[in-house]
Amino acid sequence: CMFGVRPQPVEAGERKNLLQDMVNGFRYIGSHRPLLVCLIFGMIPMFLAMPFQNLLVLFADEVWRVGERGLGILMGVAGMGGVIGSFWIARRGESTRRIRLAVITCLLFGALLMVFSMTPGFYLALIPLFLANACASASQTLNNTITQLLVKDSFRGRMSAFMMMAFGLTPLGVLPLAFLAQMIGPQWSIFIACSLMLLTVAVFYLASTSLKTLDDSVRNKLKE
Repeated sequence: CMFGVRPQPVEAGERKNLLQDMVNGFRYIGSHRPLLVCLIFGMIPMFLAMPFQNLLVLFADEVWRVGERGLGILMGVAGMGGVIGSFWIARRGESTRRIRLAVITCLLFGALLMVFSMTPGFYLALIPLFLANACASASQTLNNTITQLLVKDSFRGRMSAFMMMAFGLTPLGVLPLAFLAQMIGPQWSIFIACSLMLLTVAVFYLASTSLKTLDDSVRNKLKE
C-alpha cells in the first residue's frame, strides 16, 4: 500500500535532528488543543479497557474451562469484530459528525465488554465480545481520522508516532488489571475497569468543550 504514496520534498528550514523533531512535535501538540484532546481521548480506552485481551486466557481457563481451542475462538471472534468495525466506518464514507459517533461507540465498547465479562455461557459471550471489538475499532478509527484531518502536513508523521503511543499504553494497563484479577477474579476486574472507563469518557466529554466541538475544528481546518 505504501508504494502508492508519493514522496514529498521537505520544506526549507524543516530539516532538524531527531531530538528537535521530537521537541517540535510535543510543542505542536501543546499549542493545538484539539489535537491534544484527540490523543487523550484515544488513550483512555487503550489504558483502561483494551488490556482485557490479555485476560482472555483466564476466561478460557478458569471461567469457562474451554482450553486452548476456546481461547483461539475468543481471540478470533475479537479480531473479526475489530475488522468489521473498521469496514463499517469505511462503508459510511465521509461524514461531518464524527466525534459524537466516536464517543458513542467508545461507550458501547465499555458497556458490551461489561456484558461479556458477566455472561455465564461461553458461546453466548462471543456475541458481546464481537460487538465490543467492533465498537472499539470504530471509535479508534474515527478518532484517528479526526487527528489526521487536524494535523499540519509537515507534522503528519510525528503525529502518527504519537498516535501509536496510545497502543503502547495497553501493556501498561495490563499490570493493574492483572493484579485486580488476582484479587477478585477476571470477571469483576474487567467489569470495574470498564466502569471506570465509561465514567472517565462521560466526564471528559461533558467537561471538555474542545472535545464536543472537534467536528467544528475539522471543518475550519478543511476550509483553510
